[in-house]
Amino acid sequence: MRSMRALPFVLIATTASTSASAQGLACYPIRPGDTAARLARQLTGNADNRYQPWFQIVEPLSDTVIAKRNYSRIQAGWQVCVATERTRGFSVPSAYRATPTSGVLVARGLAPQQPAIDWRLFWWVLPLVMTCTGAVTWASTRRYLDRRRLLVAYMTVFGQRFVNEFERPLSGNRPAGAVIASRIRFVPRRRRLEILLAPVAGRTYPNLVDHRMNVEYDVERIVAILDDGRFVNAALYSEGKWVVIPFHMAHNR
Repeated sequence: MRSMRALPFVLIATTASTSASAQGLACYPIRPGDTAARLARQLTGNADNRYQPWFQIVEPLSDTVIAKRNYSRIQAGWQVCVATERTRGFSVPSAYRATPTSGVLVARGLAPQQPAIDWRLFWWVLPLVMTCTGAVTWASTRRYLDRRRLLVAYMTVFGQRFVNEFERPLSGNRPAGAVIASRIRFVPRRRRLEILLAPVAGRTYPNLVDHRMNVEYDVERIVAILDDGRFVNAALYSEGKWVVIPFHMAHNR
């Protein structure tokens, strides 16, 4: 039988009805100078057993189980509790068994360790994080919307100037009234502008079936007149009755 320093014994209380999931505990008061490693070696034969779930140190006044990461700061007057099955073969001197105790500890299941996260701190920090995240998101969204509005404004002015210049030579001395139908379509996220032109009732120009070369000539002429380097035109195509004239904005503009 291995020898151990005498520890005042409180009480081992186990019953036949104890469930298999809850082990009976033998609890001893911690004395000045004791360490968790020394107690584990004396009670179980191995200092490393202090990290086992069935070896616990308890602050008895509040019945608080001390986290194992805090075993370097245990105090006299606390208790060390070990599963009775693990202490067989390590007896307590009879003189200490007879020592009267101030109270009785009943068998208890191994208490769960305290969680590593203090959730009270989490609920205090969460609103602050959400507020900061919301502020950053709103600032980013506002910058995006401001850039989008500015982009659409540039596209609107350019598109209207293009349509006016396209109509001007077609109007001549003809009676007042629209000489072409026009629409402007924006795709800001792609920095894309599409100008759609079509003949009005009784006219055939502009269209790409009969007048492709004329339309392409007019587009090149107007782009040169407007001389706006922010907009670069691409190949024309038809969409129903419409001639679609696509432009995209240069990223360095």
